[in-house]
Order: sequence, then C-alpha cells, then structure tokens
Amino acid sequence: MEYVTQTSKVKPFSGRDLFGGDWAGHLCQSIYVPTIPNFFASTPTPTRPPESYITDAQNLETQGKLNMAITAYKQAIEVDPKNPANYVELCKLEIYTGDYADAVIQAENALLLNSKNDQAMALRGWALSFTGDYLTGEGAFKGCHCT
Repeated sequence: MEYVTQTSKVKPFSGRDLFGGDWAGHLCQSIYVPTIPNFFASTPTPTRPPESYITDAQNLETQGKLNMAITAYKQAIEVDPKNPANYVELCKLEIYTGDYADAVIQAENALLLNSKNDQAMALRGWALSFTGDYLTGEGAFKGCHCT
C-alpha cells in the first residue's frame, strides 16, 4: 500500500484552540491518506474471451465470408495459441480459398500441439495433394485413422 501526502488548501483549525500549543497546528496541515486501487476501473489488457473469436469466425463461415473468417481464426490463434482446433479450422478454410501452402503450415501447427489429431493429418494430406506433392499427401493419409 502506498501513502500519498495531501496538503489541505483550506486553512486548518488552529491547534491552540484545542490543545493550547503550536504543535497541533503542524500536525493538521499534512494528512497521510493511503491510496487504494479502484476495483471497478477497466483493466489495461483486453478481456474478450477467446471463444468469442471462434464464434465470430464460425458465423462468418456460415455466411460465406471465408476471408473474414480466416482473419477471425487468426485472431483466435493469437489469443489462444495452444488450441489445435483453431489451427484445424483455419487449415480447412485456407484449403477452401485455395491457399494450400498456408493450409499445410496450419495443419502442421495443429499436429505440433496434438500429434494424434486425425483431422489435422487428413487435412494436411488433402492440402499436400493440392500442392502437387501426392506421395507425401498419401503418406499423411496413411498416418491417420480416418474412415
């Protein structure tokens, strides 16, 4: 707790009136007030939950606004980079928009977080097949347990 000295602008009452001495007047000129942080003040950091970015991205995807949905998923990844589902959804949208190289990167990012993610393996293979790397894409499909 921090203490701040506040000097009164008004003329303080005279200490002589109460105690008959000059020392009380000096005590009343400076008041030490502890500063307490305001509990209801807004925080300097963003407080938007990561799920709201995902909800926005899903809504944009259902509306057919894929580029805006990609941006929303990228924001969700910035807020929560340890959620592999965001990378998988971003990979899927990048395949739909024809950005196959980035889709492969996003699928690999999801696999770095969860190496047994079958959907990420399948999407990686699918994206690799669109880039022309059929053998690696087929190998990615063989690694997953998709039906």
